[in-house]
Amino acid sequence: MLGATNHILRNHLQNMLSFRDEAEHSKDFDKDVLKLYDQMIDTTVAQIRNLENIQEPNKANIEDRYRPK
Repeated sequence: MLGATNHILRNHLQNMLSFRDEAEHSKDFDKDVLKLYDQMIDTTVAQIRNLENIQEPNKANIEDRYRPK
């Protein structure tokens, strides 16, 4: 199940990156918003990667992996 969830999230992130590419080439899109957007994607990717190799999946371990530090 975790593998399937990762697959879905990675596909979603890829779609978000496609959206970002379009926004980046738009003359009217606020570049500061793109910076925030990139930070959001980076945070999400880091949280997903932290969950990938969890050895003992229990509530505390899982929450420690995705909580922002």
